[in-house]
Amino acid sequence: SVSTPWRPRGSFRGDPTMSRVVACASTSFSRGAVITNARALGKSPSVRPRHPASRKHVGSRIARRAADSSLARLALQNHFERVGMPLTDGTSITVRAMRPEDVRRVAEVMRVAFEGTPDERPRARVAKYLVDRLAEPDPDQCVLVATLRGDAVAVASLSFSELARGNPGSATRGELTGSRSVPCPLDAAYLCNVAVDITHRNKGIAKTLLRAAEDFAKENGHADVWLHVRSSQPAGFALYLKSGYEVEAWETFGGGASFGVFWKLASALGGEKPDVALMRKRLDAT
Repeated sequence: SVSTPWRPRGSFRGDPTMSRVVACASTSFSRGAVITNARALGKSPSVRPRHPASRKHVGSRIARRAADSSLARLALQNHFERVGMPLTDGTSITVRAMRPEDVRRVAEVMRVAFEGTPDERPRARVAKYLVDRLAEPDPDQCVLVATLRGDAVAVASLSFSELARGNPGSATRGELTGSRSVPCPLDAAYLCNVAVDITHRNKGIAKTLLRAAEDFAKENGHADVWLHVRSSQPAGFALYLKSGYEVEAWETFGGGASFGVFWKLASALGGEKPDVALMRKRLDAT
């Protein structure tokens, strides 16, 4: 009998098929490697074709990103704070997001500030608005308070979407009056409910709070701030003008909107005195 030459275990010299198998096994199992290895063995590649991500999966990723963004903006609200902002009388205030212990005091400040004006609201309704803001945190709206020696002495609200403002543009423009007839842009930073305790006025609190609110709008990625003010409130109107706000449009007592110099012409011709002004400040210029 003829003896077979001895070969070391694991050696496949002289066996081309097994050599190709070993070469294939030593490569990675990526999609490209699977195709290459199959062809090396003389077989047709059996690889599942790639399919684009389904709408469901794409929607899920978008939803996760939106949720992450909302959480980040809520964290920004909770951590926003401006400490030691100086006032004209030598004292200083701290501006931060409202907390549960502020509700009673802030509700009273707002009630007294708007008493006797078209914006007057019962104290219970004001308190409910504040409690709702705390019970249902919303990244698109925030209530800022100014505290003096730990006591809340001023308040201002900021919103960043039409939905947070209650969809003011959902009805027909002709049916709207007041500030609703001259709405700000849908996703603008909108300032409202600015009020200072009556016993702490003439100290520069409103102007200082306004500056902090503008900082908060900047941190949320906005380049301007919008607001409404009544011409029947000259102190507030003068404050915003001195702070760099410009009138974008006027609403008259009749419910129509007038823009630019046209309200002056209408007034000169015997038209009604403008009531609500829509104002805007460009923050990138400061």
